[in-house]
This record gives sequence, C-alpha cells and structure tokens, in this order.
Amino acid sequence: MKKLISIFAIVLFFAGCSLSTYSVKIPVAKLQKGMEKKFPIKRKLAIGTLDLAQPKVILNEKTKRVITKMSFGYKMPLFSTQTGIISVSGIPKYRANKSAFYLTKPNIEELKFNNNSMGNMLSKNTKGLFSKIVEEIFDKYPIYKIKDGSTKNKLLKNTIKSINVKHDVLELNLGI
Repeated sequence: MKKLISIFAIVLFFAGCSLSTYSVKIPVAKLQKGMEKKFPIKRKLAIGTLDLAQPKVILNEKTKRVITKMSFGYKMPLFSTQTGIISVSGIPKYRANKSAFYLTKPNIEELKFNNNSMGNMLSKNTKGLFSKIVEEIFDKYPIYKIKDGSTKNKLLKNTIKSINVKHDVLELNLGI
C-alpha cells in the first residue's frame, strides 16, 4: 500500500499536482542506440540464412510510424550471398509485461537487392515471405526497453497512455 501511495504521489508531482497528462520524450538517438544493441540478427530460413545488420531508426511524424532501415545478406546453399537494404515501418506499441516498445503492423517500405530497387517487381509470395520474417523479428526484438530499477522508470511502466511519433522523438503521454 505504501508503494502505491508513493507512486501516486510521484505521478501527481510530475503532472504538476493535477490529473492531466504528462509527456516524456525519447530522442531518436536513444532509440538508435537501443536498436544497435540487438543487431546483427541472424535468422535461419527453410532455404538459406538471412542476416540483418546496421539498423538506422527514422521517425516519420506524417505517417506516425517508426522506420528501421537495415542492410541484409541472404545466403542460399550453392549460391553467392545476395546483399541489400530493407526499410520497414511499423506502429510503436508498448507492452507493459515486457516494459518495452515493439513495432506492430510492419510494412516493407523499401527493398533493394545488390543496389537494385525491387519496387513492384517482387512477387506477392516473395514480399509475403519477407513480411512474415520481418513481423516475427519485430515481434521478438523491441525497439526500446525501459530499464528496471529507478522510481522514474517504474512510474513510466505503469502510466503510459499513448505514444506519438514526432520528427525526432517518441513522445510518451502518461496519465493515471
């Protein structure tokens, strides 16, 4: 009970002693640093191996999506490695049980093999395969995790009401 009262008091303090919302901003540089810790990612497929590396986080305020641009290498047995760039956008969603933000509803924005844009040349099956792999990866690996320990972080975990994508920050709106 004391813990609950303490958290409530801190919330009121942060909210200026009112029951309005308070926002916390996570700069794109912090998101970038968090993403870099999870890479490279190696994924074995039915035929071959996919390596993802060098993520770059971009926030798109207009579409309200977070974009992750990555380099990839795809190696199939008996063939040379195919390299390229893939850009995936998604909607940030907070999972309280993991204290982390994940990209949901991922969409492949760009796909280049060996510096050639694939654009509309991809078959639905190929794009579907890449989409499925990307969705599984972003469901497993968060784009940002709130560290355990401090009172501020405990407060964040329990009071996030909405997430806004701004030009250079992910804005968390807190409320009770």
